[in-house]
Amino acid sequence: MVISILIACSTSEDIISVEELTSASTADASGQPDPSEEPDLDTEDDPDFEGEFPADEEEEERSFDPDACDEGVAASIGERTYGGLQAALDALGPNDEAVWVCPGVHTGPFYITANYEVVVLGAGDKPDETILTTTVSNVLNVFAWRGGQQGEPGRFFARNLTVMGGSAEQGGGISAAAQEVHLQDVIIRGGNATQGGGLYVDGGAVGVLLDSVEFYDNDAVRGSGFYIGGSEEVNHLEFRQVGFYENAATDAGGAAYFANGDVDGTFVGVYARGNSAPIGAAYRFGGSDEAAYAHFGMIGGGVHTNVSESGAIDAYGTATVVVEDVDFGSGTDDNEGFDVGGCNGDFGPGSSFVYWPDGGIYCEDE
Repeated sequence: MVISILIACSTSEDIISVEELTSASTADASGQPDPSEEPDLDTEDDPDFEGEFPADEEEEERSFDPDACDEGVAASIGERTYGGLQAALDALGPNDEAVWVCPGVHTGPFYITANYEVVVLGAGDKPDETILTTTVSNVLNVFAWRGGQQGEPGRFFARNLTVMGGSAEQGGGISAAAQEVHLQDVIIRGGNATQGGGLYVDGGAVGVLLDSVEFYDNDAVRGSGFYIGGSEEVNHLEFRQVGFYENAATDAGGAAYFANGDVDGTFVGVYARGNSAPIGAAYRFGGSDEAAYAHFGMIGGGVHTNVSESGAIDAYGTATVVVEDVDFGSGTDDNEGFDVGGCNGDFGPGSSFVYWPDGGIYCEDE
């Protein structure tokens, strides 16, 4: 069934804030949204996802000795040192705090499977001092699950790393299957995949938090920078100060692709610049599943010089996107005519609009 996508460009007085989106649900007894009401989010039954990094409150407890990175040492766990990163990942146990990766170039691929929290931290001062790379497979393939035990999610947390290269069906740079996926101060570049050239997250994840993550020059069929798979679960996504630059998809989602599933997403200060795809040069929201109700709030950031046949943003299914003060640039060369989901209009700097297909809202220029 084809779902028509309709957009409204609105004045600031009419804009629905992300805070307002977290009020009561508009879904009726059938689970479908009521198009006579404004789009809201029902967070009452959302998974217990606090939106905080595990290391924020545990930083003082994590110990690293800079002298551990002597010649011949690639990584350490506590006082134990290893000559290769894979050896350290193999040795990580449920009672260990983290794998500290020494500065330098580490050639993989790297794999870890665990039913407990997996924490991988770069030991350098900046992300580009610690580089994980490979020319085959995923650079880093993580399966961290706790069998769905309530209150004890399997979590993958990585910080202060650069992931470069990699080629795979899912997640050329990083493929992560975990109930919570947290990346902070991470650079992902040059990955190639069918889904998620830079980062692929399994659709069963209940929480994905990206903070100060940059995606450069990744390629994919769908979701060149980021791809999250479809799921019947509710996915909570939070992107803070994330950048997508010069990524290219041959099908859809030049920067990111959000597949089928109920999604509660918030973007704060997210930039997409110079990405390309036939459908959704920057973002491809929603999915073909009519039962899935996706909600995205975008605050600040920008969408610039992305090239697509369908525009910078494209959504289908039952996807709602609320945009507040996002810079869509200016000039006829940006965003292939500023075509957002079939609405031809120059949204320009500081744009705000509601993208609400089920509400019967039609497009008007600001």
